[in-house]
Amino acid sequence: MAAADDRMTAAVHNEFVSGFTDIVREANVFLYKVAEEGGIVRKSGEQIEWRVRDTKDSTTVAAWGGGMEPIPFTQVNKWQVATQPFRGYAGSYTLSKTDEWKNDGPNAIFDLQKGLAETLLSDLQELLEDDFLANNGSDGVSVMGLPSFIDFADSVPDLSYAGLTQGTVAQWSNQYKASSGQANIVGDMIDFVTTCSRGPDRRRGKPNLIIGKRGFWATYNKYLVNSVRYRDEKMANAGFENVMVCNVPFVWSDSADQTANSVDISKHIMFLNTRYMRIVKSNPKGGIFVPISDDRVSPVAKVFAYISQFNLVCLSPRQQGDLDATANTYA
Repeated sequence: MAAADDRMTAAVHNEFVSGFTDIVREANVFLYKVAEEGGIVRKSGEQIEWRVRDTKDSTTVAAWGGGMEPIPFTQVNKWQVATQPFRGYAGSYTLSKTDEWKNDGPNAIFDLQKGLAETLLSDLQELLEDDFLANNGSDGVSVMGLPSFIDFADSVPDLSYAGLTQGTVAQWSNQYKASSGQANIVGDMIDFVTTCSRGPDRRRGKPNLIIGKRGFWATYNKYLVNSVRYRDEKMANAGFENVMVCNVPFVWSDSADQTANSVDISKHIMFLNTRYMRIVKSNPKGGIFVPISDDRVSPVAKVFAYISQFNLVCLSPRQQGDLDATANTYA
């Protein structure tokens, strides 16, 4: 491959790097929302350690009149230290001598490399979308997705999240769940959002993102008044189609219409509070996506896309919930 072709390979790689940086906020609605809340952080070490909050304990707070009254305080461990391993994703494309012969000339080679890079980006994005929405991490290689800390009713046995078993550990108490068994998606979702809206300011306990499969989203949308645009303008401007449920954006994803690791995601609508979620990455700066190119040009030009070591953690799993739709006929 000529020196000019080498320079074109470098140019394609530079564009490839930019594409991976943009993919965090522009191609994945969940990552966009986590990043918007400032939830992408760095942590070093062999394992990711963080504290998962338990429920409020009445022995740690009480009314106090002052004077000679002792301040009521009993030390209570409201936290449990949880750990997760770092995970990573990778992919590559290659340019063979046969490809060079078929695409003779600088422009043809450049277009070929650019197309291969774009395909690789698309494939990795689809894989991440699937894992974040439908993977519970039990395969031993993928990130801990949303099903790992939402107590789905049809999960048998109960799932565990960083050693916390759903249904038996205090950190899972007050897990938000609902299943009315009625075919009224509007009423069910409104009731569920208001049930989740706990806390002094109705903000910390209220979901800020709802994700379901396309059929649920379309059914809810059909019930809305056609002359009114129910959507979150900020998310719409970012390219994500959404409708609103009590001022909470509701989006759909084909990745939410599948079964993964024995969890049937298609039967649930997930009510998420991304304020309690973090994407913990290991690389010191930049995004979580770090493309690396292999500049070998003979006999193969190769670009290796490495997504840095990271994982999804949740500071308070009990702030997440799902509307169990298994008994409903929404779609």
